[in-house]
Amino acid sequence: MLGVRVRPRSRPLLFSHRRLLASSAGNEPPETIQKTIDVSLEKLKERLSNGHKKLNHQHKRLKRESPKQKRLRGKSENESHGNSGSGSSTTYGLSSPSDYQYAYDSIKTATVIQGTIRPDSTYTPIDIPGQDPIPQLQHSLSRVLFSPGVHYLQDPRTKVFNFDPYLKHILPVEDFDFKSITTFVSASKDETLSSIAKDHSLKYYASTSSMTGVLSHMHYLFSNFRPASLIDLSRHHPERHGSPTKGAKLPAAVIVRKNANGCYSIDSDKSTDREMVLSSLGHSLERFLTKSKDEYEQYKKTNETKTLIEGNTYHYAKLDDFLMRSQLDCYDPRLPGTGTFDLKTRAVAGVRHDLAHVEKFQTGYELVRSVGRYESYEREMLELARSTMLKYSLQARIGNMDGIFVAYHNIVKMFGFEYLPLEKMDEILHSFGGGKQKPLTMKTLEAEPELLNYEETRQKLASKQADQEFKMSVKLWNRLLNEIIEFYIPNDSFRLVVAADPMSQFETKLRVVATRISSDEIEDVQKSGERLTKLLIAAVADEHQDVVKNHIKSIEKLNESVRHSPIGFEVYVKNYFDDHPSSQRHPQLKSDKTDWSVGVKVTRMDREDAIEFYNDCLNQKLDMLQQSSNIRDDEDVGAFVGVLRAFGDRRIDLRSDDEHVVWNKE
Repeated sequence: MLGVRVRPRSRPLLFSHRRLLASSAGNEPPETIQKTIDVSLEKLKERLSNGHKKLNHQHKRLKRESPKQKRLRGKSENESHGNSGSGSSTTYGLSSPSDYQYAYDSIKTATVIQGTIRPDSTYTPIDIPGQDPIPQLQHSLSRVLFSPGVHYLQDPRTKVFNFDPYLKHILPVEDFDFKSITTFVSASKDETLSSIAKDHSLKYYASTSSMTGVLSHMHYLFSNFRPASLIDLSRHHPERHGSPTKGAKLPAAVIVRKNANGCYSIDSDKSTDREMVLSSLGHSLERFLTKSKDEYEQYKKTNETKTLIEGNTYHYAKLDDFLMRSQLDCYDPRLPGTGTFDLKTRAVAGVRHDLAHVEKFQTGYELVRSVGRYESYEREMLELARSTMLKYSLQARIGNMDGIFVAYHNIVKMFGFEYLPLEKMDEILHSFGGGKQKPLTMKTLEAEPELLNYEETRQKLASKQADQEFKMSVKLWNRLLNEIIEFYIPNDSFRLVVAADPMSQFETKLRVVATRISSDEIEDVQKSGERLTKLLIAAVADEHQDVVKNHIKSIEKLNESVRHSPIGFEVYVKNYFDDHPSSQRHPQLKSDKTDWSVGVKVTRMDREDAIEFYNDCLNQKLDMLQQSSNIRDDEDVGAFVGVLRAFGDRRIDLRSDDEHVVWNKE
């Protein structure tokens, strides 16, 4: 496994970093930093000079514009920026203009599929007796489940521990015995899953991890890339709306394999996977949080007496022709519903944005405050909402779970814990554009007493919308797979690439490409990620970038060799509420009684367009793999990552090895 070592402290801080840190530390910069500041100031003056020239040009252009032109341009500029989640249509453009022409309407007769889908499918759990007991939280962490908000492991002001100090220091991945834990079983190799699918006459079966990628793009299609709601954020953050990150919008790729039982298994495409320190650490930390001290000590490589009992417990459910399998991480009988929830170990921003660097060197970036732009839990929640929360919520919904338990860390140290119920994630992901509450006065309450229930209603509508969108997403995916299998690639396996593509501010289409793939080619694709991991383990950190670059060249050749006459489709949708077309930029339920349906038209792509889309999607995933493996020097990183490094260095400098441990056991 990949190790972590401390990075030498040889570089000067950048000007922006120094200014930020000096304001909080109150110290004068050293001479080396002052020289850097002087150089940076000269560059800043040059940029400002160029900026003034640009502004003067814009000013002259504005003087020539008529008042009407200025108003129209200002409106356009305002609509290109998001709001803070308040739902103000004056700054974001939440409704399409009356003369807007939808691409959906321009398609008079769809060449593949045309019809309406409704959220009338039934999600049905399937009970499989005789499974292992589901783990429970240890170290008194269960109280986090019943107390909203972040729970600090250690109070940053008094240094008093709120939980067992044993949790603070994380076991390095190279010291954990990964041979002691059960390995992930893909859907195609799960005989139990295959048997259940056949017994219940279900056509497709998949694990949670192989479904969330495609379902995420279905969400972007139906919601027109709805931003996450940032209403709860403080004034510290410049972000005006929670648009999905680049990583969250990466195309989805899966392998749909025809099996001997007549069913089709769906596996994630693993060609761009690589075992990173975070994925390895996740397996270790799951045991760290659900095992007692004595039990967890047995996972150490140095422990020769092991009495460990490992097992996987799954939740199974069917929806339309799909059988879905979800691994159950944790359980507490006091939670609503099934009492199950997911465990998520979340690395801090200083790790996520600089992973290749952190894999080689250690970061001291910590979480020490509740709100703020840096080193705060608020920053982590902002980024979680824009990136992986959608997949987390889909995993919880597929597994019929109550929510997710999040543990924040920086690979070396644990900082705190938070529990997010599914309905809270629904509110964040599905309530943007729902309108702003009217001011509460006696007059407004007398006229509209239901305003007192605004927050509860908002959350319930978000959860209802999320649930209905999930059902329609599975139904649409089901219909597309049926079409491919019945008319284009019958009785064979295929590789499926999916991505939502925004056409305008008010409309998104889904592009889907399927290409036939043989059993031997599937093995080549799926084992390529394993080969990369082995090469990286054998190489030193300085060689990782070149190893990945060579691996990408081989994957590009593999992708081209398995591209057999790809079949492409474009999916257009139009939302209807109570059978009336919606003009909302992000379709939103206004009432619990609203009937939501979606018109769907699917057309064939030209072969050349299908090939271009296929190549582009897979290349995007390869580019992200390369970027995550590049170790960037200080002069090559952007301002944001530079500031994160500066905070990390500062925390390392402030560390004290002589910590007096006080544990509040109450």
